[in-house]
Amino acid sequence: MPSKMPQTVTTSPDVLFQELTDQTVLLDLTTGTYFALDPVGSVFWKQLADHGDTSKTIEAVLNSFAVDRDQVVDDFCELIDQLDAEGLIAAS
Repeated sequence: MPSKMPQTVTTSPDVLFQELTDQTVLLDLTTGTYFALDPVGSVFWKQLADHGDTSKTIEAVLNSFAVDRDQVVDDFCELIDQLDAEGLIAAS
C-alpha cells in the first residue's frame, strides 16, 4: 500500500474502457493489453475516469457495496499501484 493516498488520479487517454454486466474491460491502446475489473474495481475506474477524486471514489464504493472502509482503502491503494505500474493512470 502506498504510504499516502493520492488526492487525484488521472486515467490515461490511451485507455479505452467498456462496462459489461459484471465487469469493466480496459484496453491499453499503446500496448494492446486488455485488463478486466470486477464490480468493485469497475466502480473505482468509472469514478476515476469521471472526476479523479480519490475521496469521492472511496465514498462511491462505500455507497454501492456493503464493505468495510479500511478494506476499501486497502483495495483501492492496491488497485492504484497496479494501474499506475501498467501506465493506465497517473496518481498525484
